[in-house]
Order: sequence, then C-alpha cells, then structure tokens
Amino acid sequence: MTLIDLANPTRFLALTARVLPWLAGATVILLAIGLYLSALAPDDYQQGATVKIMFIHVPNAWLAMFVWGVMSIASLGKEVYDQMITINGFSKAYSMTGWRIGYTAAPQEIAAAIDTIQSHTTSNVTTFAQYGAIAALNGDQQVVADMREEFNVRREFMLDRLGKIKNVRVVEPNGAFYFLVNIEPIGIRSVNFAEKLLSKQKVAVVPGIAFGSDFTVRFSYATSLDVINAGMDRFEEFCNQH
Repeated sequence: MTLIDLANPTRFLALTARVLPWLAGATVILLAIGLYLSALAPDDYQQGATVKIMFIHVPNAWLAMFVWGVMSIASLGKEVYDQMITINGFSKAYSMTGWRIGYTAAPQEIAAAIDTIQSHTTSNVTTFAQYGAIAALNGDQQVVADMREEFNVRREFMLDRLGKIKNVRVVEPNGAFYFLVNIEPIGIRSVNFAEKLLSKQKVAVVPGIAFGSDFTVRFSYATSLDVINAGMDRFEEFCNQH
C-alpha cells in the first residue's frame, strides 16, 4: 500500500500525528509529495525544485525525511523506485490555480490501475489547459525562480510584522505561501475569530479548525507587499483590542 497526501502543507503535522499510529503494522513505503512551491532562501532551496516529504518504513518505527532540492526520491534505490508514485500540478509553481490540471508518473502496472479508476471518476482536462501546461513545462523556468524570490521577500516581511503583534505566535514556514498563526492567547476559537476579523477589519483568514487546530488562523502572502502591509495593520489593531 502506498499513501499519497495531497493536503495543504499546513496540515502536515496534524496529518502525521493521526496517520502514523494507524500505519504501525504496515510493511510498505509511505510517500507524500507536496505540490506547493517552496519560498525558501536560495541557500536552502535549489532553483527549479519542489518540496518532497517522504516517510520510509523501518522496523518498529517511522522515519520522516524532508528532501530538498532536485534529487529524485526514486534514485534512492530499486525498492523505492518500484513503489514510487509522483503526483504534481501547475497551480502554485506556474500560477495556474483553477486550471485543474496535473500529472502522475508511476510504474506501468500502477499507472494503468490509476487510469482505470480516474477514467470513471473525472472527465478529461479541457484542451486549453493542456496547452497551457505544455507551455509552462517547455517555457523559460526563470519565471519560477523570480516568483520564488518574490514570495521569499513577502514571507520575510509578514514574519517580521507578525512577530511584533501581541497575543499571537507564529513559526516561520518552510514552504508554500501561508502562515499558520497561533491565536490561543486571545482565547477566541478560529471560526469566531475569522468572522470577527472579517466583520470589524475586513481582513479574510482561514479558520485553523480546517487544519486540525482550532486556535490558529491561516494567512496567505500570495499578494502584493502593499496589501500585506495594510492587512497586517488591521490585524494588529484587532489584536490590540483583544
């Protein structure tokens, strides 16, 4: 059995805590491939790479490995290669959110089984999205590097702003373009918090209960620095009032 988790990286820790005990008796490799473009500093993240999160089963334990850079997980050995399923998409790296197109690469037997199931559950991808995906893969990849650098600037800016706001805690994210902000000191659960913040300050966040943590909210920095700064001003004012 191979389990692929396509969830937002925000859910990774919660997913790990829930899944690993259930897999205590498993005897195969568990792989989770992150589809989100990482916004790491150049020293930590090689150009053109995607984040891959891999769990390898070892006797009586699970070993979690984070593989950064352009190394292929399948290159670790034939046993891994024969069970490897790669799933990727275009939404984040190529800003094709909503185009609903992705791809898989797997051993022929597994690929055939995937095709059998998929062909009876979803329809084919529309033609213009396929041409868009081809253009993205064959085009100049410098745009991806440029976007990653810009997201890193936004990440550092938002991290600095959040770190100065009272009654909230935040951990620097290592991927995607989200912050999961701990609001527990304020004492308001995530759905109520999000509703109040939207009503009073016109700032939209995602309640953390969707990711298994009811005293957190998720912020996105996939927008301009001006918008981020204005949003942080309003968020800080809201927190100061609580």
